[in-house]
Amino acid sequence: MHALHAQFYANNENGRKAKATEVYFNREFGVKVFSEWIKWAQNGVLVYGGREHNAKNAFISGQVAMLIQSTSSLGSIEAKANFKVGTTFLPRIPGYPRGNSVVGGATLWVMKGKPKEDYKAIWEFLKFVARLDVSQKSHKSTGYFPTSNSALKGLLDEGWFSEHPNYLTAFLQILSGINRQESQGVRLGNFVAIRDVVDSAFEKALQYKGPDIEKTAKAILDEAAKQCNQILKDYVSLYGK
Repeated sequence: MHALHAQFYANNENGRKAKATEVYFNREFGVKVFSEWIKWAQNGVLVYGGREHNAKNAFISGQVAMLIQSTSSLGSIEAKANFKVGTTFLPRIPGYPRGNSVVGGATLWVMKGKPKEDYKAIWEFLKFVARLDVSQKSHKSTGYFPTSNSALKGLLDEGWFSEHPNYLTAFLQILSGINRQESQGVRLGNFVAIRDVVDSAFEKALQYKGPDIEKTAKAILDEAAKQCNQILKDYVSLYGK
């Protein structure tokens, strides 16, 4: 939501100018988003399906009519759903500048200090992953973005997106967004630990049943930010600025 609405998630331009030392999600925009989620949960509009991909089960079973999920889940959702699935752009809150969605996903790393035979095998594997047919097959079976422009062009030429428009939505959203510094992705030391803190704060917020929603959202996010800033501080102490 921060990237989509052109809001920085952390200082030092989301950790891209220098290592981030402070998160910004407990500021006005983050409180606004959290407050809306609490209201939706109290009104029975938002159903929490769990972390990562667990919410897919609530959608596939018909418990909820909509969910926000990674493009990488599209293939499995379509395969399991006994109804017609549609996709659309992420929702926007009025009154904020337009940013863009971010491309996520896993990464492949090659470490130093291994035998030469290992690197020969690694090189063959990387060549395999980069092949057009492999990249296209991966996209078709999951929804993940293809790994190259040539793979994308091949999908366009064969009419894949015409026959499967749900797979085109994420591309159109990225292309129609506005690329800003705020929406280039966030670099945070120990991001996995920070994500866990934010997930816990989200779960705590959805359990709140009382009034003063914005005040409660602010308090929950302030506590989460305090924990995350300590994680960032520890990271900078360990690896330097």
